[in-house]
Amino acid sequence: MKKICFFALLAGLLSVNKAQAVEVGDILYNDGTISNVVDDSKIPIGLFYWVSNRKDFGYIMALNQPDDMTYANAMAFCQSYQTLGTQKGDWALPNRPELIKMGKEVWNGTLSDKFTLLNNKLASISIGEQLKPDIGYWARSASKYQFTLNKYGVATKTGGSDTGAVRCVKIY
Repeated sequence: MKKICFFALLAGLLSVNKAQAVEVGDILYNDGTISNVVDDSKIPIGLFYWVSNRKDFGYIMALNQPDDMTYANAMAFCQSYQTLGTQKGDWALPNRPELIKMGKEVWNGTLSDKFTLLNNKLASISIGEQLKPDIGYWARSASKYQFTLNKYGVATKTGGSDTGAVRCVKIY
């Protein structure tokens, strides 16, 4: 009896920890499913914008982009951000490396204009709001950095009293 329960528990744990392979541009839905195409029968909540070489770990950006706000308001907004299928604390203001990965970069060994790829995918999702080019996005840091994203890469500027764009992120 104990052997059967142990093996059933072990099989259950192994199936829970198995991550689905993901690609940049895949859509995360509120039920936890992932697809590379829009499924109108489901509610999309995020877009994969970076994945590891093994494709078992990635960063997801929120589909919406609120109005520009101060750094303090951006931190508070992302800390309390939630969607159907997620809860408060699941999302955060991206740190510098997480935010930079939304722009042009070497991605899995290939130079990629991810900014344009992501904006094209966001445009295909009815509730998706595209990234704005050439404006400052807040990154979580003690120095209150903003990064300008566009198809050419990123640029850095500091400024704690300015307002800036916000895109909350979540780790998969």
